[in-house]
Amino acid sequence: MANAATTLALTLLAVNFCLGVAAYFSTVGVDVRAAAIVDLLNAILKAAPQHGDFVILITDNWSLLDHVAEVAAPRGVGVFKEAGNIQDANVTQAQLSQGIGQARKLRQVSWSVTVVAVSDDPVFLAVFAKWSLEGRLLVWSTRLLILTDLPVHHLHYIHNTLAMTNSMLLQCTYDPSLRVKIYIQLPYSQPGTQPVTVATWSPGKGFVMKSSTSFYFEKFSRLSHRPRVVVSRVLTRIDAPVTIDDPDYPGEKKVIGLNKKNNMIETIAANMNFSIKYVEPGDGQCGKIDSDGEWTGMIGMVYRQEADIALGLFTITPIRNEVADFTYPVEISYMGILAARRRPEVTPWGFLLPLTPVVWMGILVALGMYMAVMLAPSCLPVESLNRTRLFTSASNCARVLLQQGESEHLQNNILRTVAIIMWNCFTWSVNRYIFE
Repeated sequence: MANAATTLALTLLAVNFCLGVAAYFSTVGVDVRAAAIVDLLNAILKAAPQHGDFVILITDNWSLLDHVAEVAAPRGVGVFKEAGNIQDANVTQAQLSQGIGQARKLRQVSWSVTVVAVSDDPVFLAVFAKWSLEGRLLVWSTRLLILTDLPVHHLHYIHNTLAMTNSMLLQCTYDPSLRVKIYIQLPYSQPGTQPVTVATWSPGKGFVMKSSTSFYFEKFSRLSHRPRVVVSRVLTRIDAPVTIDDPDYPGEKKVIGLNKKNNMIETIAANMNFSIKYVEPGDGQCGKIDSDGEWTGMIGMVYRQEADIALGLFTITPIRNEVADFTYPVEISYMGILAARRRPEVTPWGFLLPLTPVVWMGILVALGMYMAVMLAPSCLPVESLNRTRLFTSASNCARVLLQQGESEHLQNNILRTVAIIMWNCFTWSVNRYIFE
């Protein structure tokens, strides 16, 4: 009995020791993987710079948090840690939608942003792919990196996000060191289409390019196959709509407008290699939020993904910019507000209006002091000082007030004074008659 108990105790101790060692090396292995992932991100940020990226990291991997400070992002890193391995999609959606909402606020105040999603949980990636678009975290100028160890053929639920955004898929394997395959999904490709392999990466060899395609190349500049793009537009009588045979789809008709907007989109389609299917909103409007909080018109069709492009001269407003991406303005117009001007009022005291009462009071006080100084010699005896005549002193004071230059003394020129007074009265009367 004693030997059996001793053997059992030693066996349990050996098992616990092995489990502890395994857990230790497992922790070390996870930490090494996290460090390798950070090295990979730094290599991509260095190989494809975007004028000083700000990185938004969204992950359910706790081990990455210890290495965030090592990410070489010129403008900093924002980290959003979400709980992983939750099989309930509703719980994951509730948690991740809140995090994406906060990340979107961070994206709006940043100049150029690269969003990095790291997860091996298919539920996490599916919810992220949905809410990153619906929550407006990903816009036209945002770059996206999705890093996972899931096989590519299991990632069909993120196909649309990879195809319609400026993104790359990083598929990792550990055997035993980290090896990464870098994929790009072409725009408007069918679900299940194999993405293009751009390069591979390993800590020792770095990047090994597998095609002539570079990182974040302009995949929307020239589409590889000729997809059909749905364009929402509104035609009026001024646009002179004409029905023609659709050259891309024999037997179908296409209504075009003879205007510069239609010519522009047809020219873009010819250069980017896509065909057009025109649709019109039911209300025939550009789009606004109705009483139910739903978007109407062409913007509503783009927001609900019923159309790829809305063609029109839209007014770019902050609330519209929250649900749709706008191109660079092709036409800028200005509006002014006109209001009836009141009839001019003629008043003999109009010369007082340019200055405030306080300023006029200061002028009168200064003039009074000047007159006192000028008239003071008139009070002195003749023997002590050659007195200045009272009329001359008063004339000098009036000349200073009216900002007139020095002139000959009037010296009893009463006719000249009367003529000036009559002329001023005549001018005031004529001006009042003309304006009234």
